[in-house]
Amino acid sequence: NGRGQGQSLSMIVALGKFGQKSVAGRSSDGGGGGGGLFVEGTAYDIRYNPLVFDGWRQRHWTEPFVGERFSLVWFTPELKKKKKTISSDNNGAVEKKMGEVKSGDHDVSIEIQQDSSWKRDEDLRAEELVQAHALQLPSYPPLLFRYNSTDALVINEILDVDGKSAYEWKGALGNCFTKDDSGSKPSNGTMVDFSPRGHNCVLDIGAHIGVFTRYALASGCNRVIAYEPEEDNLDLLRQNTKPKKDLQKDNERNHVGKIEIRNSAVVASSQNGFGTLVRARSRNDGTSNTWRHSLEEYSQYVDREASSLPSQLQEATLTRSRVKTIPLFGNDGAIVPGVTFVKLDCEGAEIDILLSPNAREYKSWRDVTHLVFEWSFTKEKRVDVFHRAQKNLQDAGFHVFYDGQGSWWDTEPNVIWPFHSDLVVYAMRTNKSS
Repeated sequence: NGRGQGQSLSMIVALGKFGQKSVAGRSSDGGGGGGGLFVEGTAYDIRYNPLVFDGWRQRHWTEPFVGERFSLVWFTPELKKKKKTISSDNNGAVEKKMGEVKSGDHDVSIEIQQDSSWKRDEDLRAEELVQAHALQLPSYPPLLFRYNSTDALVINEILDVDGKSAYEWKGALGNCFTKDDSGSKPSNGTMVDFSPRGHNCVLDIGAHIGVFTRYALASGCNRVIAYEPEEDNLDLLRQNTKPKKDLQKDNERNHVGKIEIRNSAVVASSQNGFGTLVRARSRNDGTSNTWRHSLEEYSQYVDREASSLPSQLQEATLTRSRVKTIPLFGNDGAIVPGVTFVKLDCEGAEIDILLSPNAREYKSWRDVTHLVFEWSFTKEKRVDVFHRAQKNLQDAGFHVFYDGQGSWWDTEPNVIWPFHSDLVVYAMRTNKSS
């Protein structure tokens, strides 16, 4: 499937006739004259000169160039293991775990089935990360997640600190060609440590099962406000953010933190309301897709005839539910005074939020100095639209940076997003009141 999960090294070499390109009035000066490879902000000339690096963990992108350029990449693909048959007897083929969930004023129990006879590589890696995370957050029970689902991918992206957590940026900015002329932007090579560490209050929009919420607490944050509209995710979010009973009142000796859970979707509207949430369709291999649920106007899924689906394990008619919605900005919005770090992952709703007039107003963001969001290029593929949102954030005082900034797709006009994944974007600014 093209994924190199599990291997430590890749090798890449560029072929062809290509050279330097001037971007936004500035000439690229790395990689031997254009078309080089940036790895964690350092440029390498790879034209007929192979480079070995950690392609799975290290951020990398191509320097702008003119001419014709091809690249060859060698890596070890993910190995597929034969799935064992799961029996329905009582010999331990299926392990069941019980957990308590706080629902209103009542404790209710939910049941999570976990297949113990076969687990995917993602699940096994997630187990290791959950165990390590439990040592960092002893005031809470170990994180619960669903096997054979995309829960493991969320855990691997956020808790794999050795491989760089998805919502952090550590290292040089690299070849960042920005579109503002304020003169206040960091220059190439500036070292950045972008993370929730040192923030007193964090806003987690699209909290899923609570992985980032817990990660923020483990980073020393004292308060997290978490928004999650989907009920099954919400059940696990509540359970995963409930401190151990003997520690709930012991905030001084143990870092418990304050977690506020809100059962709403966050939108660009200026007032509270309701929307229709569409549950994502399972993947072709039957993996439960728990992280692509979205409001109907942003959903990439539609009802299909069962015969037209690639797998019998997929749902033809999608499940829909009515959910509450709340604006991000405004007096009744999700951003409240004291929030300085925002994680925004709301499956397409961020497009209208960041394109809205409020997004370009400094005061709309209140005390926020750090914003990380996932731009849904899988839903809006026009790069020019993304640049409009980027300009709004710059008008609001943010410096915006992301992988591949200044590369060809980011500088050519009328580009359609050429990749199959979304883009994590980071934004920082100085609070005027500080």
